[in-house]
Amino acid sequence: MHSPIDTYAGVFIGLGLLTLWSYIGEFLDSFIVSGSNVESFWVSLSILLQFAYPMPETPTPSFEYNTAFTGVALGVVLGVNRTYHQYHHGEILDSSKKLLKRLLIGFPVVLFAKVASKELAKVLLPSFSNLLNIPVKSSTYIPAMHQDMPSVDDEKSGQVQDVLDCKRAVAFFGTPVPYDIDTGIRFCTYTSLGWSVVELVPYLFDYLGL
Repeated sequence: MHSPIDTYAGVFIGLGLLTLWSYIGEFLDSFIVSGSNVESFWVSLSILLQFAYPMPETPTPSFEYNTAFTGVALGVVLGVNRTYHQYHHGEILDSSKKLLKRLLIGFPVVLFAKVASKELAKVLLPSFSNLLNIPVKSSTYIPAMHQDMPSVDDEKSGQVQDVLDCKRAVAFFGTPVPYDIDTGIRFCTYTSLGWSVVELVPYLFDYLGL
C-alpha cells in the first residue's frame, strides 16, 4: 500500500509530531482536564477532521482507521473531562484479585457498549438524515441502503470508468451525492467505546465497590 518514500517521510513526520507534542502535551492535558468548552470544541474538531481527511478514488482502509481513531479519542476526551478528578487520579490497585474482577466485568461492558451504540446509530442516524433531507447511502452496515455496484462483467467491459465519470459529473453540476452513513455509524460506535472505558466502566466499578 505504501512505497519506501512514504515510510521514510512518515518517520520524519512522526518525529516532528513527537517534538511538537513535547511542547504542547502538558498544555493539552490541562485543557482537557480543566478547560472550558472542551466538549463542544472537541466534537467540532473531530467532525472537522473527518471532513478534512482526503478521500482516494480507490477505497483504502486508512479512512476507516482514521474514523475509528478519531471516535475513540473523542470518547476518551469527553469521559476524562467529566470524570478526571473522580476516577482518573492515578491510584494503583492494591489487589490483583480486584484487578481480575475489573477485567471480568469491564471487558464485557465495553463490548456491550460498542455493539449497542452501533445498533442504535444504525437506527437513529438514517432517520436523522432523512429528517434533515440529507441524502445518505450505506456501503456495509445497512443492506437496505446499499447502492448498486458495477458487476465483474462491467469491470471487464470498461464500464466502471464510465460510472466514475458520471459520478464526477453529477458532483460537479451540483446534484446531491449521498454521504456514506457507515462513516457516522463507525464514528459513533468508537466514540461510545472510548467513553465507556473512561467513564461508564469506572462508574460501574465505583458502584460495585471495585
